[in-house]
Amino acid sequence: MSNHQINEENFCDRITTLSENNFMYVSQIISAEPFQYNELPPALEAYYQQHLHQMIPPKQGTEHSTDVLNVLIQQQKAISVEAIAEIIDTDEYEVEEVLESWLEFLHQEQIDGETYYSLYHSSFRHWLGTQQIQPDD
Repeated sequence: MSNHQINEENFCDRITTLSENNFMYVSQIISAEPFQYNELPPALEAYYQQHLHQMIPPKQGTEHSTDVLNVLIQQQKAISVEAIAEIIDTDEYEVEEVLESWLEFLHQEQIDGETYYSLYHSSFRHWLGTQQIQPDD
């Protein structure tokens, strides 16, 4: 903390905010040596890479999986199935199939009786934005 010229209370507040209630994020950030606010520790990057491979296995992604993922990466707020389908010009059923297979990586929110989706953590979304996610073939 002294390297970042921050006191313990500010450090805890910042980590709490950045964590978005995600224990894995907190544990990886705190255990990183040297600790960096603006860089993901290698272990957290590896964890995110595992998630990406589970979501879209190399050469095995579903027809619309990368399209749906690219929409979610661009969204700072949760988005509906209908909106995703409109953006990628496909049927809502296709989008629902992809999202249902990714539930462990998503945050779901009910708004006016409709389910909205976002990636489970903003740092995961930011990291995904740095990856070369190729469109479906």
